[in-house]
Amino acid sequence: MSLKTVKVPENIEPIFAQMEPIVSSFFSSRIFKPEQGTIEIGDERYILIRGAALSIEFFASIKRLFGAGREAEANDFARNMLFDFAHAIGKSDAECFHAKMHLEDPVAKLSAGPIHFAHSGWAFVDILPESNPSADKNYYLIYDHPYSFEADAWLRHKQTSDTPVCMMNAGYSSGWCEASFGLSLVTVEILCRAAGDHTCRFIMAPPESIADRVEQYVKHRHDTASRLLESNLPEFFNRKLTEERLRHNDMLLAINRVFEKSLTCQDEKELAQLCLLEAQKLTKSKFGFIGEINKAGCFDSLAVSDAGCNSCHVTNAAVMTATRNMEIRGIWASVIKDGKSVIKNDSSGLPDAMGILESQPVPKAFLGVPLQEGGRTIGMIALINKESGYDAADQKTIESLATAFTEAMMRNRAESQLAKAKEAADAANRAKSAFLANISHEIRTPMTAILGFSDILLGDTTRQEANEAARVIKRNGEYLLAIINDILDLSKIETGKFEIMPVICSPGQIVSDVLSTMKVCADAKGLSLSLDYEGDIPENILTDPLSLRQILVNLIGNAIKFTEIGGVRIVLRRVAGADNQPKLNFDIIDTGIGMSEQQIDLLFQPFSQADTSTCRRFGGTGLGLAISRRLAVMLGGDITVHSAVGKGSKFSVTIDTGPLDGIKLVDRPCQAALDGSQALSQEIKLNCRVLLAEDGPDNQRLIAFILRKAGADVTVAENGQEAVNLALEAQRNNRHFDVVLMDMQMPIMDGYQATGSLRNAGYTKPIVALTAQAMLGDYKKCISTGCDGYLTKPINRNELLKALEAYAPKDPCLS
Repeated sequence: MSLKTVKVPENIEPIFAQMEPIVSSFFSSRIFKPEQGTIEIGDERYILIRGAALSIEFFASIKRLFGAGREAEANDFARNMLFDFAHAIGKSDAECFHAKMHLEDPVAKLSAGPIHFAHSGWAFVDILPESNPSADKNYYLIYDHPYSFEADAWLRHKQTSDTPVCMMNAGYSSGWCEASFGLSLVTVEILCRAAGDHTCRFIMAPPESIADRVEQYVKHRHDTASRLLESNLPEFFNRKLTEERLRHNDMLLAINRVFEKSLTCQDEKELAQLCLLEAQKLTKSKFGFIGEINKAGCFDSLAVSDAGCNSCHVTNAAVMTATRNMEIRGIWASVIKDGKSVIKNDSSGLPDAMGILESQPVPKAFLGVPLQEGGRTIGMIALINKESGYDAADQKTIESLATAFTEAMMRNRAESQLAKAKEAADAANRAKSAFLANISHEIRTPMTAILGFSDILLGDTTRQEANEAARVIKRNGEYLLAIINDILDLSKIETGKFEIMPVICSPGQIVSDVLSTMKVCADAKGLSLSLDYEGDIPENILTDPLSLRQILVNLIGNAIKFTEIGGVRIVLRRVAGADNQPKLNFDIIDTGIGMSEQQIDLLFQPFSQADTSTCRRFGGTGLGLAISRRLAVMLGGDITVHSAVGKGSKFSVTIDTGPLDGIKLVDRPCQAALDGSQALSQEIKLNCRVLLAEDGPDNQRLIAFILRKAGADVTVAENGQEAVNLALEAQRNNRHFDVVLMDMQMPIMDGYQATGSLRNAGYTKPIVALTAQAMLGDYKKCISTGCDGYLTKPINRNELLKALEAYAPKDPCLS
């Protein structure tokens, strides 16, 4: 038989062979859940720890703590701590695993240990033939760890040791075997790779026989005798080290309690009371107080113990609110003024005790520790009358507690201030959003009438002066609407409410549509407008087409606006980003006025333009480029500029394409209509019944006029309640409306309530929202309420007719 995870003498190999697949199966069930921070094996939590942290780095840390000249003492302390710690772990792991596997035989219990050792990364175990693992005083185990993690850590750091270093391997092994055989066992490492040996070798035996076992081994192995030191034998810590460990442990527990309290308590006096309680317990002090310096430079008490109480109980006495002037003398004041800890155990040597709080006795022994933050003293912890007097260990302990208390208090203050600032910022953002939504509604509503009736005038007026007046009204109205849209877009982006909605779309079609739209502007100025493709581009990409269209319209529109002679050329190419992910690049190149480096630096700042003369000459708010760049970044790219005064400009836009696996690459995705004026779209005719819910008389008249002119039968409701009544009545009479056009802001019952009422009543016909609020949240709110479509004011005639055409019956007859 062949063992993979352990090597043992032939006489016990069958037992190990039987156990190896069981233990291997146990470890194969491990489940890593980094999203929860857990590693689980057989319903138990495990953790991963770097080997060096429990070996060479641990020894180095202990030596630093002990300081120069105490290296031997530090080495013994580290060795003993690692051995005892690992011994306890090994014993506990063995007891747990034996219970899970229902193991009874001592050798069977032993057999799981080395295999467990191998799977958990400690070491490979090679048990030598002279071993005698028996459940009596003759127990003797000699074994090698050729790949011990501890020795390996030293070698990887290119360091060696005069003494063996595998204390955890020794401790864990003896702990496991102690649990397996019911014996007290101890292990000594007699060879170590970190000390230059070919392997790490250990002897395990009962404590009373370990020395004899080692001596017998050395007699037969003279090569190891000179390096086998008495210090290799594990021993209990001396009393002083034990006391220091216990004190340190108590301090850590106290700090932890203060920290945990700070997470749930925002009351600084309550936190200070707990800290004082812990400080008195740690030092066995009878009395104490904690305070801080207020803004007026006086000392405010945060916590004071009761002088009439013989315990460490902290009361809510009124004296806790006492304030002391810093000019009053007293030993506590010197701690505050000097910013240093003070110990006084001789009452005759104390300065005037005046200034000690009224509830405190005259001190016979005193320990004062400053509370410091950012290099300045902000308060203190004072402890009084420890029976045996205070020492440096007390001072160090309370200094650590003071640091923890100060950090917790200052963190709570910072978090409180941050929470207040966040609430103020959130409130400001909510107010800003509400204001913008209200402004949007108040401006867009009249703009609907202005732009709508200017369209009607342009279509019906034959007089040249009236036509010109209507064009002026429409042009300025559209300009005002563009400014409103830019302000709203910038606000949504800045407040994080602008959401990118990527879909599969054709980049070629988007560019073609934009150029077809911009061709009219270019023709009016006598400029050329062309599109070139460099190489193959994807037929479809994953992006937000509306945002991409907005970027291109803005950049191409600017190029046309700032170019008087020549033209504008758009170049589209596929490129690889810095992360090697595919991107699309759009170059917008013009022969316009160009810009200087100083002007380029201001280009993407909101409300900024190249200079004030540009603003006067060409107009604009300076928002378009700021919005475009932020949109490009949200699409996974950016906008860059190259320009020179008098030589034109090149704006380069990059965006992510999304994954292109399986996407066809084409050389000319779509032919733009660039060789002539736009063909007039086919007139849209509606053959349907429409219920228009709109409270504004001007908008009632305008929208009804547009729809009736297109052939629709229109019924008008002046509020949401009337709309609900009319829609349900028509449904009962089998004369239902094909579409309900629902204004969302109306008196008596608004559009949201009306839509909800209709849907709750089982109304299934299309409802298209009509709103002057153009924030993204309004769209989601309309759709979630039950609307099928969404239109914003001012009404665009073509968009209105297209939207209703989609819901109108295909049958030419009235429904």
